[in-house]
Amino acid sequence: AHNEYLHYLLTVGAAGLAAYLMFIGSFIVRAAKKAGENKLVAAAVFAVICYCAQATVNLNLPIATPVMWMFLMLAASAIKKQRAK
Repeated sequence: AHNEYLHYLLTVGAAGLAAYLMFIGSFIVRAAKKAGENKLVAAAVFAVICYCAQATVNLNLPIATPVMWMFLMLAASAIKKQRAK
């Protein structure tokens, strides 16, 4: 089946899928709150949401997945710098 979430469920189990979804979900919620203050964070949130949407009909690809994680970590870093100010 071409579904990344089903793939995670079968390979790492229900607990692994739940942890993955909670991590991504918490990032999206936290970053969406800061998206109005920083355009980089807004772009990263949009990129992660788009990746999560395409993951319902596709497996994780070696080309796209690292880019999604890069955007996620860039936004997390920008949020951390905003909090430090």
